[in-house]
Amino acid sequence: MKLPHFLTALGINLVPALGWFLGDWNSGTTLAVYWCETVLASLFIAARMLLHRRVVRVRGHFRYEPPKDARQNGAGIPFLKHFLPVALMFSAVHAVFLGVLIFLMTQNGRGDQVRLNLHELALGVGLILAFQIVDFLIDLVRLKTRPFRWIEVMAERNIARVLIIQMTIIIGVAVGGWMDSARGFFLVFVILKTMNDLNSVVPQYDPEEAPKWLCRLMDKVPNATGKKQTFAEFWKEGKVGERARVAKNEQPYNG
Repeated sequence: MKLPHFLTALGINLVPALGWFLGDWNSGTTLAVYWCETVLASLFIAARMLLHRRVVRVRGHFRYEPPKDARQNGAGIPFLKHFLPVALMFSAVHAVFLGVLIFLMTQNGRGDQVRLNLHELALGVGLILAFQIVDFLIDLVRLKTRPFRWIEVMAERNIARVLIIQMTIIIGVAVGGWMDSARGFFLVFVILKTMNDLNSVVPQYDPEEAPKWLCRLMDKVPNATGKKQTFAEFWKEGKVGERARVAKNEQPYNG
């Protein structure tokens, strides 16, 4: 476990959680803080990419080889262009949804639940920015020794987090706003979000061979792999292909 990153992730999650449960922030302010956190995280990852690209000139930064299921959308382009537009696009869509939600709840007489408190918003974003800066500076210490795969994994987790968390916010808060259950929703949301963020900074379970119990289960599913092979063989084939892709991105680039 990377303790410094674990602590900064914990701090980032505590800011809106404490604001909501102890500081009496309303839904609109709390969601705005979460939205700003997501945008800041994407921008800091982009900054890491730019600096890493300057000191570690490998193929992945300039002619990115994406995973097999995403090769039609990003093969051969700089990794920064593969990541940042997608992250910012989803954040922009989320901002639109939040604007619509605030408008509808205001029209329904629930404006006090979503009206932005600029002082609380500035406080929350300022604290999160401070934690993000510390996290960023920690990574700069060993930037030259980091492989390209390090920044790729960070970007992948950020995109997945954006998709999962933002859709949870949009659907969950919309339901909570009309059912007077926003506080209950936020309790579940804060717990799940914090667990997801902390999970991203601990070692992940990724065995070289497929677990036997999973093989037995998947081999009973007709055409589970799409080929005439066992699930264990399918898993191994995928691992070999992924290692080749990662190695290709790590090749020195002299263009």
